Amino acid sequence: MKKKALACDPSRALMGFFYQHTQSDSKSVVLNVRVQDRIAEEIYSVSPDPEAYVGMNLRKALPFTRATLLEDFRYHSMVPTPGPKCITCATEICGVVIPEDTELLVNFWSIHHDKELWGDLEVFQPERFLDANGDLVPPDNPLRRYVMPSTGGIRNCPGEQLAVSRLFLFLANTCKRFQIFPGKDNNPDMVSLAALINRFIMYPPRFKFIFKKRAIPL
Repeated sequence: MKKKALACDPSRALMGFFYQHTQSDSKSVVLNVRVQDRIAEEIYSVSPDPEAYVGMNLRKALPFTRATLLEDFRYHSMVPTPGPKCITCATEICGVVIPEDTELLVNFWSIHHDKELWGDLEVFQPERFLDANGDLVPPDNPLRRYVMPSTGGIRNCPGEQLAVSRLFLFLANTCKRFQIFPGKDNNPDMVSLAALINRFIMYPPRFKFIFKKRAIPL
Protein backbone atom coordinates (compact mmCIF):
# COMPACT_ATOMS: atom_id res chain seq x y z
CA MET A 1 0.00 0.00 0.00
CA LYS A 2 1.44 3.35 -1.01
CA LYS A 3 1.94 5.77 1.88
CA LYS A 4 0.32 9.18 1.61
CA ALA A 5 2.57 12.20 2.04
CA LEU A 6 1.97 14.39 5.07
CA ALA A 7 -0.03 17.54 4.39
CA CYS A 8 2.77 19.55 6.01
CA ASP A 9 6.24 18.05 6.41
CA PRO A 10 7.72 19.09 9.80
CA SER A 11 10.76 20.77 8.28
CA ARG A 12 9.02 22.34 5.29
CA ALA A 13 7.97 25.55 7.02
CA LEU A 14 11.58 26.23 8.00
CA MET A 15 12.95 25.35 4.57
CA GLY A 16 11.47 28.56 3.23
CA PHE A 17 14.24 30.31 5.17
CA PHE A 18 16.73 29.31 2.50
CA TYR A 19 15.02 31.73 0.14
CA GLN A 20 14.78 35.49 0.31
CA HIS A 21 12.26 37.71 -1.42
CA THR A 22 13.97 40.74 -2.98
CA GLN A 23 13.01 43.66 -5.15
CA SER A 24 15.35 44.42 -8.03
CA ASP A 25 14.54 45.44 -11.61
CA SER A 26 11.95 42.67 -11.51
CA LYS A 27 10.36 40.64 -8.73
CA SER A 28 12.44 37.60 -7.91
CA VAL A 29 13.05 34.96 -5.27
CA VAL A 30 16.70 34.19 -4.73
CA LEU A 31 18.62 31.74 -2.62
CA ASN A 32 19.88 33.22 0.61
CA VAL A 33 23.47 32.01 0.27
CA ARG A 34 24.81 34.90 2.37
CA VAL A 35 22.88 33.77 5.44
CA GLN A 36 23.78 30.11 4.92
CA ASP A 37 27.49 30.89 4.63
CA ARG A 38 27.50 33.18 7.65
CA ILE A 39 25.80 30.50 9.77
CA ALA A 40 28.41 27.95 8.65
CA GLU A 41 31.26 30.38 9.36
CA GLU A 42 29.90 31.03 12.86
CA ILE A 43 29.49 27.31 13.56
CA TYR A 44 32.97 26.37 12.36
CA SER A 45 34.46 29.08 14.59
CA VAL A 46 33.26 27.14 17.66
CA SER A 47 32.96 23.61 16.20
CA PRO A 48 35.80 23.13 13.68
CA ASP A 49 35.41 19.35 13.36
CA PRO A 50 33.28 18.86 10.19
CA GLU A 51 31.86 15.59 11.56
CA ALA A 52 30.96 17.00 14.98
CA TYR A 53 27.26 17.35 15.74
CA VAL A 54 26.05 20.82 16.71
CA GLY A 55 24.22 20.40 20.00
CA MET A 56 22.25 22.68 22.28
CA ASN A 57 25.40 23.23 24.34
CA LEU A 58 26.65 25.55 21.56
CA ARG A 59 23.44 27.55 21.34
CA LYS A 60 24.71 30.60 23.27
CA ALA A 61 27.87 30.71 21.12
CA LEU A 62 25.82 31.01 17.90
CA PRO A 63 23.98 34.36 18.05
CA PHE A 64 23.62 34.78 14.29
CA THR A 65 22.13 31.29 13.91
CA ARG A 66 19.59 32.08 16.63
CA ALA A 67 18.89 35.49 15.08
CA THR A 68 18.16 33.72 11.78
CA LEU A 69 15.51 31.61 13.49
CA LEU A 70 13.92 34.73 15.01
CA GLU A 71 13.85 36.39 11.60
CA ASP A 72 12.34 33.24 10.08
CA PHE A 73 9.58 33.24 12.71
CA ARG A 74 8.88 36.89 11.87
CA TYR A 75 9.19 36.60 8.11
CA HIS A 76 7.12 33.47 7.56
CA SER A 77 4.80 33.72 10.61
CA MET A 78 4.30 29.96 10.83
CA VAL A 79 1.15 30.37 12.98
CA PRO A 80 -0.49 33.60 11.67
CA THR A 81 -3.51 33.47 13.99
CA PRO A 82 -3.30 31.11 16.97
CA GLY A 83 -6.24 29.77 18.93
CA PRO A 84 -8.47 32.14 20.92
CA LYS A 85 -7.78 33.20 24.49
CA CYS A 86 -10.36 34.27 27.04
CA ILE A 87 -9.71 37.33 29.21
CA THR A 88 -10.44 36.88 32.92
CA CYS A 89 -11.52 40.44 33.69
CA ALA A 90 -12.70 43.55 31.89
CA THR A 91 -9.75 45.12 30.11
CA GLU A 92 -9.34 48.49 28.41
CA ILE A 93 -7.21 48.66 25.25
CA CYS A 94 -6.79 51.97 23.41
CA GLY A 95 -9.92 53.35 25.03
CA VAL A 96 -12.07 50.30 24.21
CA VAL A 97 -13.39 48.26 27.15
CA ILE A 98 -13.38 44.51 26.45
CA PRO A 99 -15.82 42.64 28.77
CA GLU A 100 -14.79 39.73 30.97
CA ASP A 101 -14.89 36.25 29.32
CA THR A 102 -14.42 37.72 25.83
CA GLU A 103 -12.49 35.46 23.46
CA LEU A 104 -9.65 37.23 21.67
CA LEU A 105 -7.64 36.33 18.58
CA VAL A 106 -4.18 37.83 18.01
CA ASN A 107 -3.12 38.47 14.42
CA PHE A 108 0.58 37.53 14.53
CA TRP A 109 0.92 37.96 10.76
CA SER A 110 -0.09 41.62 11.09
CA ILE A 111 2.39 42.18 13.93
CA HIS A 112 5.25 40.42 12.12
CA HIS A 113 4.60 42.41 8.91
CA ASP A 114 3.93 45.86 10.36
CA LYS A 115 5.96 48.32 8.30
CA GLU A 116 6.12 50.80 11.18
CA LEU A 117 7.81 48.16 13.33
CA TRP A 118 10.10 46.46 10.83
CA GLY A 119 10.65 48.94 8.01
CA ASP A 120 12.04 46.72 5.25
CA LEU A 121 9.73 43.89 6.28
CA GLU A 122 10.10 41.90 3.02
CA VAL A 123 13.88 41.68 3.41
CA PHE A 124 15.12 38.59 5.28
CA GLN A 125 17.57 40.23 7.68
CA PRO A 126 18.70 38.33 10.81
CA GLU A 127 20.95 41.25 11.77
CA ARG A 128 17.91 43.15 13.07
CA PHE A 129 18.13 40.87 16.16
CA LEU A 130 21.84 41.48 16.82
CA ASP A 131 23.34 44.36 18.79
CA ALA A 132 26.38 46.45 17.84
CA ASN A 133 28.70 43.74 19.22
CA GLY A 134 27.07 40.97 17.22
CA ASP A 135 25.35 39.45 20.26
CA LEU A 136 21.70 38.40 20.29
CA VAL A 137 19.47 41.14 21.69
CA PRO A 138 17.83 40.22 25.04
CA PRO A 139 14.24 38.94 25.27
CA ASP A 140 12.99 42.34 26.47
CA ASN A 141 14.35 44.08 23.35
CA PRO A 142 11.49 46.07 21.71
CA LEU A 143 11.72 44.18 18.40
CA ARG A 144 12.32 40.73 19.84
CA ARG A 145 9.28 41.09 22.09
CA TYR A 146 7.11 41.31 18.98
CA VAL A 147 8.32 37.96 17.59
CA MET A 148 5.84 35.25 18.59
CA PRO A 149 6.49 31.86 16.93
CA SER A 150 3.26 30.20 18.07
CA THR A 151 1.44 32.01 20.88
CA GLY A 152 1.99 34.79 23.39
CA GLY A 153 1.22 35.79 26.94
CA ILE A 154 1.75 33.94 30.20
CA ARG A 155 -0.13 30.88 28.88
CA ASN A 156 2.31 30.25 26.08
CA CYS A 157 2.40 27.09 23.98
CA PRO A 158 3.92 24.35 26.21
CA GLY A 159 5.69 22.82 23.23
CA GLU A 160 7.28 26.02 21.91
CA GLN A 161 10.68 25.57 23.60
CA LEU A 162 10.95 22.01 22.34
CA ALA A 163 9.98 23.05 18.80
CA VAL A 164 12.43 25.98 18.74
CA SER A 165 15.28 23.78 19.98
CA ARG A 166 14.56 21.18 17.26
CA LEU A 167 14.51 23.88 14.58
CA PHE A 168 17.82 25.26 15.88
CA LEU A 169 19.44 21.81 15.64
CA PHE A 170 18.01 21.24 12.16
CA LEU A 171 19.16 24.61 10.87
CA ALA A 172 22.64 24.54 12.42
CA ASN A 173 23.55 21.00 11.39
CA THR A 174 22.15 21.42 7.88
CA CYS A 175 24.11 24.63 7.22
CA LYS A 176 27.29 23.16 8.71
CA ARG A 177 27.27 20.26 6.26
CA PHE A 178 25.53 21.54 3.13
CA GLN A 179 24.93 24.40 0.78
CA ILE A 180 21.34 24.45 -0.47
CA PHE A 181 20.36 25.54 -3.98
CA PRO A 182 16.96 25.66 -5.71
CA GLY A 183 15.95 22.88 -8.07
CA LYS A 184 15.76 23.69 -11.78
CA ASP A 185 12.02 23.01 -12.12
CA ASN A 186 10.85 25.42 -9.41
CA ASN A 187 8.53 28.30 -10.17
CA PRO A 188 10.61 31.33 -9.05
CA ASP A 189 7.63 32.90 -7.27
CA MET A 190 6.48 29.81 -5.39
CA VAL A 191 8.32 30.66 -2.17
CA SER A 192 7.44 34.34 -1.98
CA LEU A 193 5.28 35.57 0.89
CA ALA A 194 2.27 35.69 -1.44
CA ALA A 195 2.66 31.97 -2.23
CA LEU A 196 2.59 30.74 1.38
CA ILE A 197 -0.21 28.27 2.05
CA ASN A 198 -2.40 28.98 5.07
CA ARG A 199 -3.80 25.87 6.75
CA PHE A 200 -3.58 27.21 10.30
CA ILE A 201 0.20 26.78 9.85
CA MET A 202 1.81 28.81 7.07
CA TYR A 203 4.20 26.92 4.83
CA PRO A 204 5.48 27.17 1.25
CA PRO A 205 4.21 24.89 -1.54
CA ARG A 206 6.28 21.89 -2.49
CA PHE A 207 9.53 22.70 -4.23
CA LYS A 208 12.85 20.99 -4.91
CA PHE A 209 16.27 21.56 -3.41
CA ILE A 210 19.79 20.58 -4.37
CA PHE A 211 22.02 19.79 -1.39
CA LYS A 212 25.73 20.21 -2.06
CA LYS A 213 28.26 19.03 0.52
CA ARG A 214 29.87 22.11 2.01
CA ALA A 215 33.62 22.56 1.54
CA ILE A 216 35.49 22.39 4.82
CA PRO A 217 36.95 25.84 5.64
CA LEU A 218 40.73 25.92 6.00
